[in-house]
Amino acid sequence: MPAPRRTVIVHTVHSGRMLRTEAARANAVGLQIMTMGQLGARLAGGLLRPIDPEALFETVAAVLPELDMGELEPIKDLPGMPAAVVATFDKVWRAGVDLSAVGHPRSDALAALEEEVVRRLPASMKRPSELVVLAIERIGHAATAIGPLEIYSHSEMSPCWRPLLGELTKVIPVTWVAGPAICRHGARDRGHDRRDRRHSAGPDGVLLRQPAARSRRGIPVGPPAAGRRRPGV
Repeated sequence: MPAPRRTVIVHTVHSGRMLRTEAARANAVGLQIMTMGQLGARLAGGLLRPIDPEALFETVAAVLPELDMGELEPIKDLPGMPAAVVATFDKVWRAGVDLSAVGHPRSDALAALEEEVVRRLPASMKRPSELVVLAIERIGHAATAIGPLEIYSHSEMSPCWRPLLGELTKVIPVTWVAGPAICRHGARDRGHDRRDRRHSAGPDGVLLRQPAARSRRGIPVGPPAAGRRRPGV
């Protein structure tokens, strides 16, 4: 009988690679380790994937000389401009901001740049908001494709992923492993194991706990534990 599938969400691709190595050393079976972007792409299906930062950088660098940037025209040829644009797009996409709706000449220029850059990127690469819409359409597959979900190394979730997280709590167990971090409401979790029954579907169903069993680098090697729910996530 195959091992039950469960998924751990980490903050960065690099931390995911480290935990995969540790999971292999710990003989963890049925464990998926991914970022929220990879989770969205997994549920969205097909060959979809988050936008690769290197591909985004190269595309931005190629588009900038060809596009009129308005007020940003005097600085668009500076060496650091492509990296600054990539960082801006990352923050804007994570925050769920529509640049075209801001109504400022500079944001309008960035919106035009974003449109052209996205047009030139491979069709398989999707922005977070696009992955969320596609993933929610296939949320019924979450129990099979994702299984019980644990979120690690996040003090809070980027706004762009919150609608997907809320829908996931309706169909699978979702546990937020906060650790000794400052929580949204200011309280510091000291690692005590507080247990409570999971409530009804919705964002309030997300649990907050400190795992009892970890390997040397902190990879969860045991089954998900019960905990208390984190209000307002």
